[in-house]
Amino acid sequence: MAKTIFVDADKSQGRLGTRVLAAFLNGIFTHRHRGLNQNGDGAIDYALDTGAANAYVIALTPALDAYTPGMPVWFQASAANTGPSTLNINGIGPTGIKKFGTQLLAAEDIRAGQVICAVYDGACFQLITRGLAQQSDGTVNYAADGGVANAYAVNLTPALAGYITGVPVLFCAANTNTGAATLSINGLGAVSIKKRGNLALDAGDIVSGQVIVATYDGNCFQLLTPAFSNGVPVGSILYRLSRQTPPGYIPFKAASLLRAQYAELFSALVPQFTVSLPVGSPLVIPKAAHGLYVGERVRFVTTGGLPTGLNVGQDYYVIAAGYTADTFEISATLGGAAIVTSGTQNGVHTLFCWSICSPGADETTFNIPDPRGYFLRIWDGGRGVDTNRLFGSFQDDALATHTHQANQTTSANDGGTGGGSNGYARNIPYTGATGGPSTGNSPETRPLNMAVPAYIKY
Repeated sequence: MAKTIFVDADKSQGRLGTRVLAAFLNGIFTHRHRGLNQNGDGAIDYALDTGAANAYVIALTPALDAYTPGMPVWFQASAANTGPSTLNINGIGPTGIKKFGTQLLAAEDIRAGQVICAVYDGACFQLITRGLAQQSDGTVNYAADGGVANAYAVNLTPALAGYITGVPVLFCAANTNTGAATLSINGLGAVSIKKRGNLALDAGDIVSGQVIVATYDGNCFQLLTPAFSNGVPVGSILYRLSRQTPPGYIPFKAASLLRAQYAELFSALVPQFTVSLPVGSPLVIPKAAHGLYVGERVRFVTTGGLPTGLNVGQDYYVIAAGYTADTFEISATLGGAAIVTSGTQNGVHTLFCWSICSPGADETTFNIPDPRGYFLRIWDGGRGVDTNRLFGSFQDDALATHTHQANQTTSANDGGTGGGSNGYARNIPYTGATGGPSTGNSPETRPLNMAVPAYIKY
C-alpha cells in the first residue's frame, strides 16, 4: 500500500486539504503491515549486526534518535557472545542486554548467525525468545499448519507476496518433526527451518500442537520457539521407566553418530577450540582458560601443516608438567615425557578433547561410550577420594583392602601324669583383598539395585 501524506486545508494559501475516501479507509482495515520502512525497501526494525562478540552494533533505517521503552528490535548476530553483552543502535550508545529481567547474558546465549529479538525496557535491552509481527488490526501473522511432518505449510490472509527478511510468522504445527524441516507460506516455496543460527532441526524440536515462532533471515526461517526440552542442556542423562525413547533423546549406549546430524551433542561431549602450536622444547600450548584436566586425551586437525613432532589423528595426553589455567603441555603417552616440536607450521589448528567419546571411522562421525550395566559415579575432579581418574573413564569392580579375624585351635601336652592334651585358641589377624557375596555366587560385588534405561539429550 503506497505511503500517503495527509495535509490540512489552508484558505490563505489556497491549499485544499487531503480528501479521504471510503476506499482508502477500507484499504487500511485490510492492509497487512509488512514491517517495511517508509520507502518500502527494508525492514523497519531489523538489521544485520556489524559489531563484535559481546558488543553488537546495528543501523536501522530510518535511524533512531533515542531508545524508547517497549521498542522491539530484531538483528542477525555476526558472532556468538562469550559473556555479558551490549547493543548499540544508530550510534546512540551501547546498552546492556539482559535475560529473564535482570540477568546478564551467559556464553552462547547469542549464537553467530542467529536472529535476535530484544525489547528496550527503559534501562536495558531484554532478550526475547519469541516475537510478534502485527497486522493493522492488531492480530499477528498466525495460521494453522496444513502440511506434514518436516514440511510445514501455512496460508496467511491477506497472502504474502514474498518472504521479507526480519518478519516473523507464527503457526500451530500439525505434526512433530522427525528431522530437518521446511516451511512454505502462501505457496511461495519451501524454505529450511534452522535453530540457533545455522543448525538443522533435530527430531522433536517441533511438537504436534505447539505454536511455533520463526523469523525469516534472508536465507532460512530461524526457530525462535524453544523446543519441548524443558531447558535440559544437551548431553544430559535421563533415566526413564519406559522403553520408548523420548523426542530429542537417544539411548545411552555404544553408537557411532554423524557429527553433522548431532552437531550440538558433538560440541557438548567433545570440547574443541583453535590453538597455536609454537615450536618449542618442550611444546607449551597457550590457551586462556582452556578448561582441560591433566590426563585428558586430545587430538589435532589442521587446515595446513603441524610442526614436526605432532601428527594429525594421533592421541596425546595433557601432562602435569607446565600445567596452568592458561597453558599446558602434552605427551604421546599418559603421564609420559613432554612433546618437543621443531620445523615450521601453518594453517589453523583445532584441538579436540576425546575424554568422553572416541573418534569415529572418519572425520564425519564420533562414538559415544556404552555404560549399560554400569553404575555412574560423580567425578572426583581433584577432591582426592577417587584419585587418578580421568573424566568419563571406566573402572573395574573391586573390594577395599580389609582385615578378617580368624580363630585357630591348637593341641598341646599339659605335662600331667595322665598324659593327654588341652586345646587352646589364638587369634590370627590378616589382611587381604578377598571376599565373597553374603549368599549365592556372583562375578561382581554390588549393592541392591534396579535396572532402568538411560537416554542422552542431543
